[in-house]
Amino acid sequence: MAARGAAAAAISGPREELLPLLEVDALPAADRTLLLKMSQALLPAEEPILVPSLLRHLALPGLLDSLWPALRPAIAAGFVAAAAEDLRGQAAAAPIPARCSMTPIDDPVIRQTAGRFLIATSTMVVAGSLLGTVLRTCQRSGA
Repeated sequence: MAARGAAAAAISGPREELLPLLEVDALPAADRTLLLKMSQALLPAEEPILVPSLLRHLALPGLLDSLWPALRPAIAAGFVAAAAEDLRGQAAAAPIPARCSMTPIDDPVIRQTAGRFLIATSTMVVAGSLLGTVLRTCQRSGA
């Protein structure tokens, strides 16, 4: 993987509002491996592997491998999964109007796929908040 600090060099040109959404298959092998490892750690083990777009935006040289050590303990301790479950529970308890105008989704494959993305979304809300904290509080060595 690229050396720490390489991510800053990769985006040192004109800034856009969003980091680019990188294609998984276009990443160097080591970065792709880490991206898949992070995705598998964050989300239920199902095939095909869901690769969250937030991680793809952060897959710049040196950035993911700088963030992963800070995020990994919260995943391993079950914090991310528990907080995401709490978030889903709060959403399920929200007072929302009857869904009578919604067309039911009867196709089991579509229902299962949609369910996977809903779990991934709540998980990434938690992971994104943690990553935001890491990015706000990190300092350069010797600073």
